[in-house]
Amino acid sequence: LTGHETNVDLWMLSRVSYAAKVCDEGLAEYDFNGATTACYNLWLYDLCDMYL
Repeated sequence: LTGHETNVDLWMLSRVSYAAKVCDEGLAEYDFNGATTACYNLWLYDLCDMYL
């Protein structure tokens, strides 16, 4: 990070971090639906709907 990130950039980074955590937990528990849902929700609702 450069220190020049906007609040929106920091929000998106927090959403990526959360999705990675949920995905890792899902894969560790063989909950493939939960893992893929976390990735899907990040892509569709956070990245495409809000960030872009």
